Amino acid sequence: MWNNFIKISPAMRRVLVARQNIARRNPFFASILFNARLVESETQNTIWTDGINVYFHPEYIANNDPFVEGDLLECVMHSALQHLGRRKHREMENGTKPAICPCVLWFTNTSSSTPA
Repeated sequence: MWNNFIKISPAMRRVLVARQNIARRNPFFASILFNARLVESETQNTIWTDGINVYFHPEYIANNDPFVEGDLLECVMHSALQHLGRRKHREMENGTKPAICPCVLWFTNTSSSTPA
């Protein structure tokens, strides 16, 4: 009976715990975050959103454990403030696709302290 549980990665477990902590503190953000699908992906180096799903790189989660809740909240705010819809056809400066809103790219950029 106990063998039927789905095995999840440590990164997914950490993101799920962060989502629960956010839900306890702030129901508004929780309602948005619980409607988003959490997806483990390696196409970018951080956490990002397409307005519907929240994607995260497992190594980023492992290396930035204290910041995961804040990073998730930032992705939620991108969705809540409709940044993707208002961006329309414009592409980001770093050449990413217009349908992706990277949330924490400036943490990985060591040449500048300002957001990308």
